[in-house]
Amino acid sequence: MNKRVAGAVALAVGAVLAVCGSLLELFRMEFHFSPDRVDTQVFTAWQATFDFAGMDAPETTNGLGWGLPIAAAAVLAVVGLVLLFRSPLLNAVGRFVVVVAAGVLIGTTWSAYETLDRLFGSTRVIESAKAVGAGMWTLALACLAVAVGAGLVQDWPARAPKPEGPSVYRVDDEDDTPPFGIPIPTDEIDPDRPGESPERG
Repeated sequence: MNKRVAGAVALAVGAVLAVCGSLLELFRMEFHFSPDRVDTQVFTAWQATFDFAGMDAPETTNGLGWGLPIAAAAVLAVVGLVLLFRSPLLNAVGRFVVVVAAGVLIGTTWSAYETLDRLFGSTRVIESAKAVGAGMWTLALACLAVAVGAGLVQDWPARAPKPEGPSVYRVDDEDDTPPFGIPIPTDEIDPDRPGESPERG
């Protein structure tokens, strides 16, 4: 398995992990107001769910906008790995696309973690507990896979161009012989002397 194939596999795995991670729980926050009352907030990349005391059912709202960038990064990774196996020009475009995909995915994942960590920092007023969900860990693995894949397909160092076919080298001298090894008459034939054979080199 060469580097390009290994990189393509890593990119495909990273794209799948990114989509799965965006659907799983990223962050969970619990507020303990009393032994009988625990309010919970759960975030995914697409939505936020609030389960507070006195509510008939948990309330779900739109998330903080991480789902679309993560999905876009996964799509870019897949498009890039497909282009890697096309023409040399599309191959170069594909290598650039997968780098962009890695940057978008890593940046979005880091932004989600930092935002939630600061939003639900330690609270001194009430007892609280926060936990990083499986989705965040899955996104971290996706970032690693896409970054490794993007690095493997960059073709460092550059490959030597493959020869297109056999090459024939000749050195001209006094006894010049064509490539096929058969001397070919080069003197002009006098039309007035049809019986005379031309000189051969």
